[in-house]
Amino acid sequence: MLGTEIRQVNTSMDNSTVYGYNEDPLTYSNVDFVNYYPSFTIGIPTSISGGPSFASSTNRFVSFYGNAVYSYKKRYSISASGRKDGSNIFGANSNDKWKPLWSVGAGWKISDEPFYKYSGIPLLRLRTTYGYSGNVDLSKTASAVAIYYSGNPPTNLPYTRIRSLNNPDLRWEKSGMFNIALDFALNNNRISGSIDYYVKKGTDLYGRTSYDYTTWGFSPNIVKNAASILGKGIDLVLNSKNVDKTFTWNSSLLFNYNTDKTTKYDDDEAKNSNAIIGSGQGIIPEIGRPLYAIAAYKWEGLDNSGNPQGLVNGQKSTDYEAIFNEGTLKGTNGNIVFVGPSSPTIFGSLVNSFSWKGFSISVNIAYKFGYYFQKSTIAYTALVNSGTGHKDYARRWQNPGDELKTNVPAFIYPNNGNRDNFYQSSEVNILRADHVRLQYINLSYSLLKERKNNVPFNDLQLYLNAANLGILWRSNKENLDPEYPSVLKPERSITLGLRVNF
Repeated sequence: MLGTEIRQVNTSMDNSTVYGYNEDPLTYSNVDFVNYYPSFTIGIPTSISGGPSFASSTNRFVSFYGNAVYSYKKRYSISASGRKDGSNIFGANSNDKWKPLWSVGAGWKISDEPFYKYSGIPLLRLRTTYGYSGNVDLSKTASAVAIYYSGNPPTNLPYTRIRSLNNPDLRWEKSGMFNIALDFALNNNRISGSIDYYVKKGTDLYGRTSYDYTTWGFSPNIVKNAASILGKGIDLVLNSKNVDKTFTWNSSLLFNYNTDKTTKYDDDEAKNSNAIIGSGQGIIPEIGRPLYAIAAYKWEGLDNSGNPQGLVNGQKSTDYEAIFNEGTLKGTNGNIVFVGPSSPTIFGSLVNSFSWKGFSISVNIAYKFGYYFQKSTIAYTALVNSGTGHKDYARRWQNPGDELKTNVPAFIYPNNGNRDNFYQSSEVNILRADHVRLQYINLSYSLLKERKNNVPFNDLQLYLNAANLGILWRSNKENLDPEYPSVLKPERSITLGLRVNF
């Protein structure tokens, strides 16, 4: 198969704010969006917001692609695919605009070979693939991006400001993947499934890197093809027919094991900074660490006044500014400890399905292991400034000796924001996230056992679904849901319905 695709996407936008609007009669007032007037609250001259604004963009894409498959004796197969994609958003060089992508694969049905004599596993097939895919982010371009303004006080002359610096070296992100798998089935498909092993390598990934701001003052950073990552994993699918009579019981196990890490990041400033501190929702810019991971300040307990303690030059300290400075300079080589990944390394589900005389029920149990989460806790700055509290307030240090039985700092006033930030970002608030969850239960009853001539449909089924049923087991001792540590978790839901198939 050979093909080509040519595509152009035009996007336009306009918006404005209308003042003095009346719905009936339909009127509005004219205002001056050009000149500056004193602000009513602080007196600083500013323009009236909401003036008309417009934006437009054109993105063009060209693709050439082809696929070929060859099969021999129904036992051997090879495949190849290739494509070349082009876009107008990258540099002036054609090598930057175009990206060649390809993949190859092979399959071998071992169970059809004359030498294969084992009847217990009638299906055994080996397959493998290797290839590259690409990605382009339409928000990034190799050309400089500027914004045009209609007027600048006091002259009201139009002007243009560069918001994104040109980067002619910007190119496509690239992902290479190797996969090898084995498909199998026992007699009568009593047990069947597949196991896949894969290695995935991403190169030329977009990353924000430091830039000499003395040559361009708008931002000290620029987005470049600065990073590489490596991921490995195993995917296992196992289906079984446990009972296959009037009463049936089938099971399906999904098991996934995945690890990943950053292998390159061209920004020495980010590698050894407290930018790795956080809840694990962002990518950790540290070579050798998982992409999404949690690092925290080392915790040395409370002192005898209820203040949280960290480390400065290996010694206990409550000088929080010095703690932050050391974290910025040394990262995990100093007073910051790498805790672990914030996304599960082992995850999957077990689905059991039962049926009997028109009744059927399926139960899905999901599991996630091998990761951590950051729990929410008290922040006295938020409590004082906005009245935002937390249940940990009841566990705070109150009297000398409480440091032996609690990790929640004492309440002080005036409050210290650095003290709050250190405590919240310390390892004492990082917990294991391993858990097993009852995902859903589906119950159904078929009201129509077989198709009848006087009925216009094939199946009529009454069903009941219960979802978000809660956690069966969790590793943390604080009874927290690791997937919703600081927000309301989804409510349990029950759905009753009637399903008709024509």
